[in-house]
Formats: sequence, structure tokens, C-alpha cells
Amino acid sequence: MDSYTACSIVEGFCGHQPTQHDMISAWSYLISSGDCWRLQGFYGRTANALIENGYFDTTGEPSLDCLDAFYDYGNMGAAAGRDLLDED
Repeated sequence: MDSYTACSIVEGFCGHQPTQHDMISAWSYLISSGDCWRLQGFYGRTANALIENGYFDTTGEPSLDCLDAFYDYGNMGAAAGRDLLDED
């Protein structure tokens, strides 16, 4: 994966309906590469919230909670991700 592909999945312009696996892989890549901290604010804020809420660790490794949330919630794009992270 690369930053463009990861962003296209997260933003929903990748040309297909991203699967939950795609979305987890995209966020994992953005966190592990550090690109989420270099992109526009949405990426860093969302990555920070995903880490703080225990969905990913700081290396980008998804937790079991992440896998459950993604599969229960469906597509975790921008709007879905904001709703999921606002649960607290």
C-alpha cells in the first residue's frame, strides 16, 4: 500500500466500495508509516482518536476491538469513522 491508495480508501474515491479489510489496512498503513501525521488534519485527528480509543496501537497494529468495530460498523470512511469515534 502507499499513501495515495490509503487516502483513496479512507476518503472513498478508490474506484470501488472498500471492504472492512481495506479500511483497516489503510489506517494501519497511515499510522505505521507516520503519514497520518503529515497529511491534512483529519488524518492525524482520526488516527489519534483510533489510537486513544484502543482500535490501533502506535505502530499501526489493529486490536481485536478494532476488528470487531470495523466489522460491526461496516465501512469506516470519514463519516462513519467520526460517528464511531464520537461514541465516548
